[in-house]
Amino acid sequence: MLTIEEVLSQSNQNRAFEHLKTKRDGHGPDGMWLSELEEYWKINGDDICENIIKSSYQPGVVQIKEHLNKRGKKRSISCINSIDRFILRLLAHIELRGKKLLINEI
Repeated sequence: MLTIEEVLSQSNQNRAFEHLKTKRDGHGPDGMWLSELEEYWKINGDDICENIIKSSYQPGVVQIKEHLNKRGKKRSISCINSIDRFILRLLAHIELRGKKLLINEI
């Protein structure tokens, strides 16, 4: 069975940071750039993890953007803040029963 401690483990955090470093440096509605996230996490990560474990963590605002494609069709894109993106990446890098789950679209 998967535990929250496995999700929040240091090795899993390192894998998540490595993955996010390969992405373009962008920011979400919170205004935090991905390049700033690791330093922010070093300072505030323990508190955030504690809130997740106690089930008191509140995800940030999701911003919906609409884009028009070449044919004029609308497409909605959800933009999440950098912290929530990192937490989703932690979940995506968990190894479960010997099979690595990777969600590459986060």
